[in-house]
Amino acid sequence: MGRRHQAFLIARVVPHGAPDGRPRYRCIAAYHHQECYGDIPAAAIIRFVTLLKQKENAEVVRAEIQNIHGKYGRWTQEPKLPEHPCPFTASLLSMAWCVDNGEGNPTGAERHSLRTCCQPITRPRCAADNNDGYTVIDVTEPESPAYCHIQSDGCAMLKVDAEGYMRHYGYVPNRDQKTRRLLHALDGIPLVTLI
Repeated sequence: MGRRHQAFLIARVVPHGAPDGRPRYRCIAAYHHQECYGDIPAAAIIRFVTLLKQKENAEVVRAEIQNIHGKYGRWTQEPKLPEHPCPFTASLLSMAWCVDNGEGNPTGAERHSLRTCCQPITRPRCAADNNDGYTVIDVTEPESPAYCHIQSDGCAMLKVDAEGYMRHYGYVPNRDQKTRRLLHALDGIPLVTLI
C-alpha cells in the first residue's frame, strides 16, 4: 500500500564505442519512495538541488559522471552499466528524499533509506510499483540541474512541472502558503527539455 513515486537522476554520458562521440541521456541513480505525494516531491527536489550545488558535492558528482563516460554501452548494450554507477550521487538523492523535514514526518522518513529504497538503474522503470508519477532530475551540470515530473495519462506519459504534477494528482497548490513557497523556489530550476 502507499502512494509510490520514483525519482531518477539522469546525465548526458558518452556511450562506449559511440562513433559520433555524442553524449546521450543515461539514468545514473534511481530511488523508490513508498509514500510520496502532493508537495513532497517538490520539497525533495529543492533539498536535492541544495545538496547538489554544494561545491564539494558538485565536484564528486561531476567526477562520478566523468568516470562513466565512454565505458558503458547504451541501454541493454554491452558493456552494461553497473546497477549503481554513481554511488555518491545516489546517496544525495536518497538523503533528499528520505529526510524528516520537521513538519510531522509526512514522508515516513524512518522507513526509507539508501539501502532499502535506492533502486538498481538496470531495473526497468515499469518494474517498480507506482501510483503517483515520477521525478526526473538532470545532473549533467551539477551547478545547473533541471527537473521534470512524468505523469501517466492513460497510455501517454506527460512531462510537467511541479505545479502541473500536484494538480494532476488532486493537490491544489495555491491553498497552502508552504506549497506556494516550494513552487516559488522551483521557479529558478529549469525543466528538462528532452528525455
